[in-house]
Amino acid sequence: MALRYAVATGNWSNTATWDGGTLPTAADDVFANNRTVTIDGTFTVLSIRNTLNAAAPVIAAGGQFRYANGGNLTCTAAQAIYVGVASVPTL
Repeated sequence: MALRYAVATGNWSNTATWDGGTLPTAADDVFANNRTVTIDGTFTVLSIRNTLNAAAPVIAAGGQFRYANGGNLTCTAAQAIYVGVASVPTL
């Protein structure tokens, strides 16, 4: 399992969107890293996340994954989607 993260807002299929300049694979946990990634094809990964990763300080919380028309993403981990929690002030 590898941690992969977006380094630019863009299409999933664009290698410039990703750290290392290669697309995430079925063995990867993928972080939005405060970017917007458009799922514009058919891809498989372990999980997608918009959360912070304490083990990898270059990964920031926030961002989103969006589907383009015809986009298809399969996540194979038992918990496949991790969404950050925003705190809401008490009035």
